[in-house]
Amino acid sequence: LYKSYWFRKADAWVTETLAAKEGLVRRLRLDGHKINIVPNNCGKHYLESNQIASVPAAGETLRVMCLSAYYPHKNLGIVPFVAKEIASLDPSRRFEFVLTLPANNAGWQAILDLAERLGVCDSIKNIGPVAVADGPNLYRKSHILFLPSVLENFSANYPEAMAMGRPIVTSDLGFARDVCKTAALYFEPMNAEAAAKAIVALCRDAELWEGLITEGKRVLSALPTHDMKYDMYKHGIYTLHRRHLEKGGMPPRSN
Repeated sequence: LYKSYWFRKADAWVTETLAAKEGLVRRLRLDGHKINIVPNNCGKHYLESNQIASVPAAGETLRVMCLSAYYPHKNLGIVPFVAKEIASLDPSRRFEFVLTLPANNAGWQAILDLAERLGVCDSIKNIGPVAVADGPNLYRKSHILFLPSVLENFSANYPEAMAMGRPIVTSDLGFARDVCKTAALYFEPMNAEAAAKAIVALCRDAELWEGLITEGKRVLSALPTHDMKYDMYKHGIYTLHRRHLEKGGMPPRSN
């Protein structure tokens, strides 16, 4: 409540997705006309790559990447359950989930303990935190981006995967659809079986695989460049400034 009170004191707000804007209007009762949407994008070192992942060949290890720090909303605790379901659905498939967590992270220890109880330790690999500059190389070594988040504003993982030509499997929630649109395979949030079925189905359907990558390239091309984002911010500030003057008020604060 304290944060919400002070959050409402701003002259204007910027979100990166429609879902976030609608949440502010619904939960804090903000004026939607004062909320601008400026979508994000990935780093230039991703955009300069021209990558496309092929469907893993028979006998090849499927690498499912979870490029994320450990936060509760990232829902990484579902990974061992998804691994267990994949092993049940497609026993002959070799696969591994690739995580990027510190070895001493409590979240990783919890995931590891759960994986041991479920008997899927061999299917989960933690390579530790990855430097920003090394991100594209990690994508090159992976086949699929798996993002089971249940809450986001805008995850750069989505455009990164699109730029690197990797299909996306993610939670069927508003923030994900706002960014990915038709460029992802969605599963019911918190449903490990549904997530596993999506991953297995994707690997068995080359047309679906290639279609998601193609759609990803198309969706990525519609996201603003960094220069375009600057112009969108500038235009939003100018518009708010003009509204204040038209109402006879003082110009909005620059902070």
